[in-house]
Amino acid sequence: MSDDLAGVLFRHRERLKEIGNVLSRYGFARLADHAAEAGEPGIAGRLLTRVADPGLASMSAGQRLRGALSELGTTWIKLGQMLSLRPDLVGPDVAAELARLQADVPADPPGSAEQTIKTDLGREVSEAFSSFEAAPMASASVAQAHRATLPDGTAVVVKVVHSGARARVLDDLELMRALAGYVESHDETLAAYSPSVVVDEFDTMMRAAVDLREELANLQQFTANLADEPDIVIPTPYAELCGPDMLTMSLITGQKVTGRDSVTATGWDVDDLVRRASNVYLEMVFRDGIYHADPHPGNFLLPDGQHLAILDFGDVGRLTGARKAQVEDLLLAVGSRDVDELTDIVIDLTHAPADLDVDRLNGQIGTWLNRYLGGNVADLDMVGATNAGMQILHSNRLTFPGDLALLFRVLVRLQGMGGALGRRCPSPNCSSRTCARWLSTALTPALLADGPSAPCAAGNAFSPTHPPRSGRCCSTSRTAPSM
Repeated sequence: MSDDLAGVLFRHRERLKEIGNVLSRYGFARLADHAAEAGEPGIAGRLLTRVADPGLASMSAGQRLRGALSELGTTWIKLGQMLSLRPDLVGPDVAAELARLQADVPADPPGSAEQTIKTDLGREVSEAFSSFEAAPMASASVAQAHRATLPDGTAVVVKVVHSGARARVLDDLELMRALAGYVESHDETLAAYSPSVVVDEFDTMMRAAVDLREELANLQQFTANLADEPDIVIPTPYAELCGPDMLTMSLITGQKVTGRDSVTATGWDVDDLVRRASNVYLEMVFRDGIYHADPHPGNFLLPDGQHLAILDFGDVGRLTGARKAQVEDLLLAVGSRDVDELTDIVIDLTHAPADLDVDRLNGQIGTWLNRYLGGNVADLDMVGATNAGMQILHSNRLTFPGDLALLFRVLVRLQGMGGALGRRCPSPNCSSRTCARWLSTALTPALLADGPSAPCAAGNAFSPTHPPRSGRCCSTSRTAPSM
């Protein structure tokens, strides 16, 4: 064990014991063993003599993991929420269970938010705001939100990081990184899932979550990107009233999207709304390369029948130009039902083990295409298709890059929103790279108007007779890449 690793584990030895106890009690003895051995050789035996709580014995692995992460607190809950987006890593069943994790964090004591604001701004709250509601309107995992009014009468929301949250998160991240490194060097099976890579991705996400200057930068970027989309409303940030622990932005009011009636009550046509939401996400992904990554109904408001408001830009996804091209390649291979091409792309994109059975993977992908894309795309079960696809990856020890895994889960959530509103997807007719971009939403909410549209009239991309792409050649005899 390196001196640096030993130092980290020694500093957090009490927390390490707590983690080991929780994991052991929930029946994760193997993980508890690693935590215990890393922190204090000799205590593993004592931990492993304990059996899981009898009341937990009938729970599934996903349910027990959810319970363990809930007990370990905010950072670990957020890790579980991130893993819920990675069924390729943890399997669809566990991912579905982790998606139920909620961080129920109470508001800070009265006066705490005001002190944080004073520290960030260097002046009293009363000097920055003409009014400030001491009781928060909401409290989430790392921050709470307060209503306030600017001196000019503008209604705003002030988001304030919970007192001590940054220090707790950074301590847990340091410990997670140390444990991931230890596991990789001591457990070949777990090392195959690249825990250090997962922790690196999580570290980036959580550091951004506890530094609200990141969300300020996101809002400024999206304001510029959506400047020519007057019907899309996002909060206006007030940079002079922002800091590491606070973010001031305009208050947006409107109808929550809870069902068809909630939409039509505002004057929106349901088809028009879901089509517009689909198109704006398409533009974010393929035009801008940065997109809102948390499209659940609570983050959409309808101010009236002509505007769609999108809230909470703390969680965003990014795609480089090269990655966007890879996504287009993948969608074209799916659309043309080119099993060999799709197999090659999957191998290129994932961390393929040296012993990968390529023929087996090819057969599984062919079966997947026939099952989920063998008929009219209007009947496509996107959630089922995604989960089945991720199960194929998981069973072959393949993992998508984190940015792609996030994109696909975002698209599934969009389809879920469209489905909840009763919007069915029309059958696309397209075969070009431009259409591949459209397919990224056609395979999710698929919400263009019924009938062929301008970029989608070149032939049915889902037809078995659709000609294969001419870009890359697929060999019938392939081997997995060497590691």
